[in-house]
Amino acid sequence: MQFVLALALCFQIFAPARAYTTADPISPERLGLATPEGRYMVEPGEGCEGLVADMNVEVMATDDNSALLDYTCVVWIVQQMSSVPCFQIDGICDVNGD
Repeated sequence: MQFVLALALCFQIFAPARAYTTADPISPERLGLATPEGRYMVEPGEGCEGLVADMNVEVMATDDNSALLDYTCVVWIVQQMSSVPCFQIDGICDVNGD
């Protein structure tokens, strides 16, 4: 719960923010999620059939240890891996720079 609350506060209480996915080097069924506030390990859930590493996404935090990507894909936040922010181009997270 604390990860979601921190994520929600950082994203201006549920306002969508730009982020991108990365590969998880330890667990192939999980992905990384790079945001302006840090990097998270996530498990894709409902609506995530096309979600793969190296995708730019819009992310909206919810209140139950999950986040909504591109308004259709629910990912479960496993843990924050790092406070290092996403790579940004012109102030916006962009996978092309990482």
